[in-house]
Amino acid sequence: MSIYPYTIRYTHDFVEPANGSFADIEMLEIPDDASSVSSMTEGVSSSEASTNEFELFHSFIPQVDLNEWLDSEDALLDYEFQDSIYTRSLEPLNKFSEAYIEYVNLQYKILDQMSQFSLLPTDDPDQQDEPMGVVLATYNKKATDNFTDDSPTIDDAFTKFTHNVKDFIGANEDVDVDIDRFCCIGSILDCLRANYFYTDTALKPTLISNWVNWYDEQPDQDIADEVVINTPKPYLHPLFWSKYLAKLLVRGLTPQAVEALNQSLVEETKDSDPVFYQVVVDFKVLLETYSTLALKGEFTKWKYLCSEFRDMIPKLKSEIKEKTNSDLLDQILDLLRVITGFSITIEKYCENWYEYYLCLSLYKIRDDELIYKEYYEEAIQRFPPSVLDPLDYSSVSENCFSDILSGNMIKVLNTINRLDPTTTAYVSRFLEIKGLLQPYYSPLKTITNADKTISEYFLSCHAYDCLSVQGLYPVGFGILLNHNIFKNEERRYQNEQTIASVLTKLDFKTNDDLEWALTVCAKLHLRSTAKHIYLKYGKKSLEDGFIFESLNMFVKCYDPYDMKNVEGIKEIHTIVWDLIFQDSLLNNRPVKDELINNVVKHEAEFEIHPIINQCISPYGVLYEFFNSFQGTLYGENYSVKHKLSRLIHLLKFQFMPKKFIPLLLAQTLPFFIDKRYQFELPDLVIIIELIDTFDLSASALEKSQGEELYLYSIDNIESDTEPYDWRTILRSQQIEIPKTLKEFIILLRNYITVHVGENFITNRFV
Repeated sequence: MSIYPYTIRYTHDFVEPANGSFADIEMLEIPDDASSVSSMTEGVSSSEASTNEFELFHSFIPQVDLNEWLDSEDALLDYEFQDSIYTRSLEPLNKFSEAYIEYVNLQYKILDQMSQFSLLPTDDPDQQDEPMGVVLATYNKKATDNFTDDSPTIDDAFTKFTHNVKDFIGANEDVDVDIDRFCCIGSILDCLRANYFYTDTALKPTLISNWVNWYDEQPDQDIADEVVINTPKPYLHPLFWSKYLAKLLVRGLTPQAVEALNQSLVEETKDSDPVFYQVVVDFKVLLETYSTLALKGEFTKWKYLCSEFRDMIPKLKSEIKEKTNSDLLDQILDLLRVITGFSITIEKYCENWYEYYLCLSLYKIRDDELIYKEYYEEAIQRFPPSVLDPLDYSSVSENCFSDILSGNMIKVLNTINRLDPTTTAYVSRFLEIKGLLQPYYSPLKTITNADKTISEYFLSCHAYDCLSVQGLYPVGFGILLNHNIFKNEERRYQNEQTIASVLTKLDFKTNDDLEWALTVCAKLHLRSTAKHIYLKYGKKSLEDGFIFESLNMFVKCYDPYDMKNVEGIKEIHTIVWDLIFQDSLLNNRPVKDELINNVVKHEAEFEIHPIINQCISPYGVLYEFFNSFQGTLYGENYSVKHKLSRLIHLLKFQFMPKKFIPLLLAQTLPFFIDKRYQFELPDLVIIIELIDTFDLSASALEKSQGEELYLYSIDNIESDTEPYDWRTILRSQQIEIPKTLKEFIILLRNYITVHVGENFITNRFV
């Protein structure tokens, strides 16, 4: 079973018509060998560990394939968040996964930098009446012209993209994953770069040499050791000229060839066979000047010098003194035929078509862009490509090289896609911008912004993969919000709704991440999504003990114009009453939260939301009541009216939960016990009315809740209580704390009765 999540289906080979017209192509042309292509690389070995790693990053399985998606206006790539994948991505990652996330982020940065490049024409008065849309065959020249000035930038970006792949390979060579698949990708990208992404045709042979030598490193180190390292006189070794030096020249490794000649000890012939020695010296000089003259545009001059030298060699044969050196001269002549472009001689020293193609590009004609197609055709004629073996990465790579040079870019994308869908997405965008996917669009189709592109398909799939991975969801968002990729308004809207859905499921680890998500909501006007996030992280802050932060979150998800969405204000009420106010009242002291206390003291160094100020004000009154016992507000004033004014205010508060009334009434007990406090009759009447109101208006549930809080308060007395704590005062006076709410009410009424009587007697006889 394939470990790759999606494929592109084919029915027959794409062949470019001789006249260059694509009028008969309707969307995608599909190869006959569907079975072989669709199964490509499915059998390539991969360990169970690497399979699991790739599943983490490639979980999205599209319901429609590329052809169906392009052909149908209604076909959409529906996304569903992968909870199990996301949960896995939250766990500690191994070295490969961390490196892969970094790799994806690096490649995305390159894509983001290319956002300036649109597939639509730039503003041009002469083209304002032209239909707008993706690049089509009939639109070929205008699209190409649009990118002419920016081609170096695109080429440089692709070079950086390729380097990122190789850096990723280097960082994971010792990791237990199937890194060979990325080596395969690296060689494919080198081939693409060498043949399409270069800033100057003069550089093309060098890039082809880099591609071939990175993919298939030659000559072997064993031959180098045998011929140069372990041989006393390398130039006399039977393989030095015909095998080792020939391979270096065929591969374009002229600096290495010069170094090999320097180490060959041919200097010993300087006196004994001066003509032979001078031939070698002149040959070395030609090799030393190759790169310099070729890159200066003087390759023709260099080749002329080589040809003159080649033609002179037979005339020098009679002047060679040693028979051995005479034989070596024949081998040098053969090498001169190679570097002067003799196809028959080149074929003799090449082992495969891409090596032959490289050698022609190096030594035949370098600077004619059109000639390279002929080189490829000649190469595969002399060295027919091998039949695809899907179990062999080398076979997969070489077949992909053929597809690249044949212009079969959909097959190229298919191959890369089976190796790593992530890389495919970015490569498809490069190919799209370069115009290499133009032949696959119908010239009969009306050009509009509604048109779908091949790169949009792959980038959508990649973005959906990223959305379910903790370290990659910003990449997914960035791709889906790129309007140069997604031209159609309907698909842009679909992407925004997808992002809105994902935002509600993500776990933001830092405040920066959270602020970033809320910025996305603001940019996309996702008001309900932002409310959901505020509500979710308000609850999380509350669980973590950050009370004021949670209040701030909850207040931001409150909308006074949407009375259906009141969950945020409910949470605020819960925090204010059931956490802050209740904790303070149960323990008869201000809460142990300096930030909350600074807010009610109006000493906070930041702006407080009016709703928070309003909702927290009852606790502010209770805080002031407790704080009044510190002796700073009232000094030695023992007037009950002064002390109980805040408490009475709370007891009379219209929205005071009735379950708190008993414990608020309990705060009056110290005033009845301490004889220094003088009650006036109106004060006592108010307290009686408050008790009666609670008895008569509180429901059975409210009374039960009130008793539950009362019992908790008397059963859970902190070791360090405040001097004004009513429970402490009762104990200090050796008065038993009532064990039930009913007993407490009776005790309180008895104290009131006594003080009413005392007040009556005092006023009666004064």
